[in-house]
Amino acid sequence: MKRRFAFLLFLMLLKSIFISAQKAIDLSPGMMITSGAMISPKEFTLDASASLDSPLIVIQGNNIVVDFSNAVLHSSTDVTKPDEFHGVAIFIRNSNHVTLKNAVIHGYSIAVRAENVTNLTVENCDLSYNYRKHLNSTLQCEDVSDWMSYHHNEKDEWLHYGAGIYLRNCNNALIQNNYITGGQCALMMTSCNDGKILDNNFSFNSGIGIGLYRCNNNVVMHNKLDWNIRGFSFAIYNRGQDSAGILVYEQSSNNLFAYNSATHGGDGFFLWAGQTTMDSGEGGCNDNLIFGNNFSYASNNGVEATFSRNNIINNRITQCDYGIWGGYSYNTIIGANQIDSNITGIAIEHGQHNQILYNRFLKNNLAVKLWANQSPPQDWGYAKHHETRSTNYFIEHNSSSDNDMVYEFTRCDSIFINNNHWTEDNKVYKPNKTNQMINFGLSVDSIKSADVKKFVAAFDPASEMKIPADPTNAGKQNIIITEWGPYNFQQPLLWLDHTDSTGKMFFRILGPSGKWKSQNIAGVKLSRLTGNVPDTISARKNPSPLTDVKIELEYSGSSFNDEFGRKISAGQAFNFSYEKFELPMKWLINYYRMDTFNPAKYPGVFTNAIKMGSLKTDTADKLEFTWWGAPSLKVPEDHFALVAIAQQDFPKGDYSFGITADDGVRLYVDGKMVMNEWDDSKYDYDDELHHDVTLHLEGTHQLKVEYYEQTGFATLMLHIQKQ
Repeated sequence: MKRRFAFLLFLMLLKSIFISAQKAIDLSPGMMITSGAMISPKEFTLDASASLDSPLIVIQGNNIVVDFSNAVLHSSTDVTKPDEFHGVAIFIRNSNHVTLKNAVIHGYSIAVRAENVTNLTVENCDLSYNYRKHLNSTLQCEDVSDWMSYHHNEKDEWLHYGAGIYLRNCNNALIQNNYITGGQCALMMTSCNDGKILDNNFSFNSGIGIGLYRCNNNVVMHNKLDWNIRGFSFAIYNRGQDSAGILVYEQSSNNLFAYNSATHGGDGFFLWAGQTTMDSGEGGCNDNLIFGNNFSYASNNGVEATFSRNNIINNRITQCDYGIWGGYSYNTIIGANQIDSNITGIAIEHGQHNQILYNRFLKNNLAVKLWANQSPPQDWGYAKHHETRSTNYFIEHNSSSDNDMVYEFTRCDSIFINNNHWTEDNKVYKPNKTNQMINFGLSVDSIKSADVKKFVAAFDPASEMKIPADPTNAGKQNIIITEWGPYNFQQPLLWLDHTDSTGKMFFRILGPSGKWKSQNIAGVKLSRLTGNVPDTISARKNPSPLTDVKIELEYSGSSFNDEFGRKISAGQAFNFSYEKFELPMKWLINYYRMDTFNPAKYPGVFTNAIKMGSLKTDTADKLEFTWWGAPSLKVPEDHFALVAIAQQDFPKGDYSFGITADDGVRLYVDGKMVMNEWDDSKYDYDDELHHDVTLHLEGTHQLKVEYYEQTGFATLMLHIQKQ
């Protein structure tokens, strides 16, 4: 036995000597690594092909460890233009037992892509500041071109959104201790089973922290996934645009999500059964355990879990629109969650056989809302093949305190309510004639903590662990979305907090401790010209019909990384600014009825509509329209067109015209077409609905916008910025 032990020690020593003696190698374009390697610990500037199938570096083989030794790999693309990042830096494929560690990779569409790899390990890597889209939504107005969609990924449609790590068919993967921030999506996984995603920090990205598609039996624990969000402006709009800390889609089952912090997301946790279930009524994202997470301060839902059965246990969910949205869920246990200060605590439409047990509801507008629509939709497969009544609920052992209303039920059947404690007295339940068999049993003086602990212990995957505490800067008022995504409180920022009824502007100066002073002020008068960070100041716009405001400040103080990942040393001067430009315009708008033929294929459809005369004439200061139905009683919901004309005087300069249109749009200046996006068949993604053109203008010009809508969703947004 001693000889064997000594021999093993000898082998380990030989291996250690071999690794230490291994020559470090330099990276080069087109390199294929097929055996263990150490990368020279220096900086490499290498550009990848625009094609996602032509990576910069390929790793392929078995039993390989590739140690980057903290070498930095980045592209030469301007770091201030992350929407222009392209290509794949590292592609690991068709391999077994591959480890990639200690890599620092910035400036690509995909930092690490892996396909058909068993027992992959990615650890201790910094894959931050890769692709992210420039956002078109503003403080005042949402732009639908910022919406993301994950409904299809059979052909890797998710690659369009970029990622720090993108995995397909990678079973038994270990993704551990990695850092991904300042991007759009951190970790995206398709058809990956039996993996472990542990102790990563994927915070402050503009899309998704962790995304799963057809992934089963994975363990996702102890990750920081805070501020993965877009589509939010505090107290103005809170759409979220399908961003989330954790995304679970299309037949992803038997996964464990435990002790993660996924606060301040569009959703904290976003689960949807998938198109297969929507068409057939079968399957779903089922039997996932969502335990011990913090999903607070989501712009929309702390947890959304629909068309599936799951266990949602012992999570903290505070200050969301909906704490838990469980539409069409069934056989689901929602238990021992802390559901506080939400608009609605739990909301479930068309659910069956669900249990709501041992939860604490505190200071919600409404604690529990259950309902069914009067006529459930029958034109989609799920409703044809699956039960859609709201029926058979057990609501037991919950505590309810200081909620405006506890229960609201509509068209429900067989609701059993027993052994709950509430303090609301006459605000518990308002009877509704559409319900049947609402069974109120006994109420109790208190819910015993020992009983709650026993219930929680039956599900706990790691005893004695605690729900993650709120992060620093917690609160919805601290969801600040810039043109590149969520602000991370690390670099100086001048943020317009609000404008009062007199037009006075109030700003927050945020960032690390230091001092600020004014550098260049135009169009406004500031309340102060120097101060300490953090700070607040106000400004009043100079009298003028034109809004052309620029406030440029200089910061000096602590070291930090700016929003593009660049290191700013302590004491180094750093300029940051706020700009706003608005032209006072008056648009004359005429609406027309169109034939059902596509005007992109049949030009006569649009011209004939104009000849037939307008249905309605209107005026507007801005072209900012999002139509969820018909534009007016006189204009149909589908198959309409409009022509908008304005005469405007432009101070000399370069102007960017940004237009988001669904379906087609053309822009003319003085009768000359300068933008032609008439063929909507060219667009596959919402972000392709936005179009830009830059023009040099001076003096008075006529602007004309032609637009048409075929069917479905309709929007027309025009923003003009001075360069």
